[in-house]
Amino acid sequence: MDEKGFTLVETMVALTIFMILVAVISLSYADSYKAFIKNSQNVEVQENLRIATNRMKREIRQATHIGEWPVKDHNIYVDSNNDGIADNDCDEIAFEIDNNVIRFYYDSSQNELQRSVNGSGNNPISSNISGLEFNYDHNGKILTINIKGKKSYTREIYLDTRVHLRAI
Repeated sequence: MDEKGFTLVETMVALTIFMILVAVISLSYADSYKAFIKNSQNVEVQENLRIATNRMKREIRQATHIGEWPVKDHNIYVDSNNDGIADNDCDEIAFEIDNNVIRFYYDSSQNELQRSVNGSGNNPISSNISGLEFNYDHNGKILTINIKGKKSYTREIYLDTRVHLRAI
């Protein structure tokens, strides 16, 4: 007999092989897409950290006075937990440029770096921020900025930079 076509067993084997192939391709695509999303978010967080530090460095270098809020006594503004106790580590800074008090601070409720001028404005500078710390070396007039950021699928990313205070 010369029959044309496939038997039921041949069709089932071909269908099973095809379904395995589709599953492998789908899983590969899903993993690639997850990696793409994770890398995109990593890049976004890194860009936000760079934008934030560049903006702060540019303005802090121009500062003619750095001090408490409101600006006094050439000290870094310190009050990370709102207890009124000063030390050298803080999550905000206030300084003076052209008789304007500029303040950068970390808003943990919005995960943003905020900037205000003379106590008003509170403009977001960068988002996806998970922490901010300023350390000031009074002797060397060097301010160290430690900033970290995170988005949903990323690990925490850290960026540290130092600023030499030229005008003080």
